[in-house]
Amino acid sequence: MQVSLICATTLCGRICPAPLGSTLDRARLERARTNSKASLIGAGTLREGNPEMLGPGGALIPGRIRAIVTKSGNIPIEGKRLFEYGPPPIIFTGKEKTTGLQNRLLPHACCEVIGISRYRTGELALREILDVLEIRGADSVLIEGGGILNHAAISQGVVDELILTITPLVLGTRGIQSLADGDRPVGDPLAGFRLVSCKPQPTGEIFLRYIASDSSR
Repeated sequence: MQVSLICATTLCGRICPAPLGSTLDRARLERARTNSKASLIGAGTLREGNPEMLGPGGALIPGRIRAIVTKSGNIPIEGKRLFEYGPPPIIFTGKEKTTGLQNRLLPHACCEVIGISRYRTGELALREILDVLEIRGADSVLIEGGGILNHAAISQGVVDELILTITPLVLGTRGIQSLADGDRPVGDPLAGFRLVSCKPQPTGEIFLRYIASDSSR
């Protein structure tokens, strides 16, 4: 399975307030969705915005899985377009929260809830989530953040490729989420990636692509 993590940051490394990128960056994101079989977002991304994980032209990509991972089980439904049309998204949560979340969402009949084991750090085991998606036909997955999910994905060594857009913006506010946001290092202490392409854009953005080094796995 190919796992790509896509993200846009400010010059100071922040990923909020989203969306940060231009229409060129948006098109890049939509192409990445077209080239993958599933998207995975963190529940915080859903709570803070209204993501739909659509392809070019704002269209659903047939047969593509849209999934959410939540450690807390706090999944908002009201007004979230993700639950209003298209194939029901899959929600991954801890096994201990599965029944409660299923019961809460059952009246809406808008999604499927799957219980996942805990990784040794207490996070959900992302490799187990990827295995479920692969069984369902997704041989490539696009991780779309936010910072907590990105941190877990990099620290658990599941990321093959990092697709990064650096925008010509500075926020500078202390405490705002960065690309990978957690309370411990993602490696020992760092995770390494190797640059394979760097393309400046007329918008002032830089489109970067990295692949994970052996030390990141």
